[in-house]
Amino acid sequence: IASGEAVIDTFAMWGGVEIKVPRDWLVVSKGMPLLGGFVDSTTPPPAPTGKVLVVRGVAIMGGVEIKN
Repeated sequence: IASGEAVIDTFAMWGGVEIKVPRDWLVVSKGMPLLGGFVDSTTPPPAPTGKVLVVRGVAIMGGVEIKN
């Protein structure tokens, strides 16, 4: 992301999705778990960089994990 906002749509059913992002990106998690998990394990950047990643989606009996 040069600057601004990017969006990733995810879908996990009986499995998992792992998303790795750089430490200078701000992550906004808008996922819905249904008998599963939607976890944002990232650390917020120390200073605002203007780089925002929005992760949307559904996890049905599966999981989505976002990490640095």
